[in-house]
Amino acid sequence: MIVLEGSGNIVTGGKLVDEKRTNAANLNGTSIADGKSQAVVKGDVLIVPPGVIHGWADIPDHVDYLSFRPSHGVMKNGWVNPTIAPK
Repeated sequence: MIVLEGSGNIVTGGKLVDEKRTNAANLNGTSIADGKSQAVVKGDVLIVPPGVIHGWADIPDHVDYLSFRPSHGVMKNGWVNPTIAPK
């Protein structure tokens, strides 16, 4: 994801507290225990690997971000966009 505007802290890793499955693809919880918090600002790029718990915390005003989630198996390890791949 890329942060387009605003700032905040993203928490990754750890374990969901009061975990609930909302559908086949999503888990939610009331908070994240033992996660790592990282401050992010406009222009920051974050890569959250599949299966890693993550969520926003401490957003002072707002945060607008663009998230890209490729379908499983579409982009495999080592994939490089052909327009920037070495020739």
